[in-house]
This record gives sequence, C-alpha cells and structure tokens, in this order.
Amino acid sequence: MKNVAIIDYGMGNLRSVENAIKRLNYNSKIVDSPKDLDNFEKIILPGVGSFKKAMKLLEEKNWINYIKSNVLEKKKHLFGICLGMQLLATQSEEFGLSNGLNLIDGKIKFLGNLGCKYKIPQIGWNFISIKKNMNF
Repeated sequence: MKNVAIIDYGMGNLRSVENAIKRLNYNSKIVDSPKDLDNFEKIILPGVGSFKKAMKLLEEKNWINYIKSNVLEKKKHLFGICLGMQLLATQSEEFGLSNGLNLIDGKIKFLGNLGCKYKIPQIGWNFISIKKNMNF
C-alpha cells in the first residue's frame, strides 16, 4: 500500500479527500506539519477558496519549501485538487497578481478579465448549448 499525505494548511475539504483515498485502498493521513511529508511517498494538496489567501497560509505555516523540496529534490508525486492544482502554477490573477509554487510554468487567468459574464466564483450547474456536432 502507498502512503499518501493530505496537506492541511487551512483551506481544503480534507475529509472528502481522505475518504476518496481510503476508497481507493491507499493509506492516507491528514498532516498539519511540513516535516511530516518526509514520512509519505505521495502528497495531495487540496484547496477551496482564494489563491492569494492560500499562498499566504502556505507561507505562514512554512509549507512552501517543504513542498518544493519533496517534489523537486526527493521526486515525490504531488497531486493538486481544485485550488491546490492552481497553486502549483507560477502566478494567479485572482484578486490581484500573486505568486504560486511555480512547480508548473503558467499563469492562472481571472475569468472576469477574459469576458466571462457569469458570477465568479461559479458554483452549481449550468446549461450548455451545442453550436456544432463534433465527433471525438
């Protein structure tokens, strides 16, 4: 069995992630200390909320260097879920420009700046209309 760390930095739906990992027959533990990452083979970075606030919490709780060293030096797998995936990027435009973990070269664009006319953040279901039948 693989051991999976679920990072608790204050902005994640931790129990949902823990239950999903358990259902896949993996051992997991929610960790709130960066040093605990040394005891795990794989890492999950969940997240719900603001990019800027999440990066501030990761910095305040000393997660950034531990996450980077585990991924870049120790070559551990890191899986970002929702906001956690966005945090892996270089930057985000959400609520002003913020630096991310820079593990994936890229910039998260704010949909409002791209002409999105829907309420942001968008939570729930929407209707779609198919303009052209496409075969994939």
